[in-house]
Amino acid sequence: MAQNGGIIGPVNVTSRGKNKITTTTCTGSTTITTQPGTRLVAYVAVAGGGGGGPAGCISGGGGAGGLRTCASFSVGGATPYPITVGGGGAANTSGSNSIFSTITSNGGGKGGYTSPCASVYTGTAGGSGGGSAAQTSGSPASAIAGGAGNTPPTSPSQGNPGGAGQHVPGSWTAGGGGGGASVAGSAASQPTPGNIGAGGAGFIFAIFKTKEHKELAKKRYRSKNINFTIDKNGSQIINK
Repeated sequence: MAQNGGIIGPVNVTSRGKNKITTTTCTGSTTITTQPGTRLVAYVAVAGGGGGGPAGCISGGGGAGGLRTCASFSVGGATPYPITVGGGGAANTSGSNSIFSTITSNGGGKGGYTSPCASVYTGTAGGSGGGSAAQTSGSPASAIAGGAGNTPPTSPSQGNPGGAGQHVPGSWTAGGGGGGASVAGSAASQPTPGNIGAGGAGFIFAIFKTKEHKELAKKRYRSKNINFTIDKNGSQIINK
């Protein structure tokens, strides 16, 4: 089963400069109520990832759930905001949407599939698209592009497309990888004996309560040679 989505944040900043980080990862709907002095929050909203194709079939991988983030989102104090955490999709099922306030991250698309199943070659569009299976008819058979990512479109983009499936008649067939938050899924390549496309990479996000926490995280990232940038208002670190 694909991973559930989640809502990280909001970071409730009161008039006295105190912060609270709220994390919700259980599927379902609820509300988050801001503190009385809160006017701006930072959030990370991740939708549920898509499942691959049916068991026993040559399939593409499921796409990652859409990822949306904002470091400065306007809210009212002491106000409840609706949230929904989208569940990950089972085999042959797209992921579910996650919602914070007016923001929706779309579930990842499911992977395409072919023999021995009745073929649905193309991966489904979603926050990130599902990888496609390969068209096994014809000589040579055509590669099938993966499902579209960032669907419906958001700015910045919430995800990337899935990879293409490939087939060489009489030799091999493999599915493409699901798209990720950072890059597209990879296309299948010459297998030895079988090499499906890799899933697209994700992002690292960090939201901090204090400057000390941020500095500690920067030191740890540097020690592990992880590239990162600091959000323009200094509240988040995002890997490149």
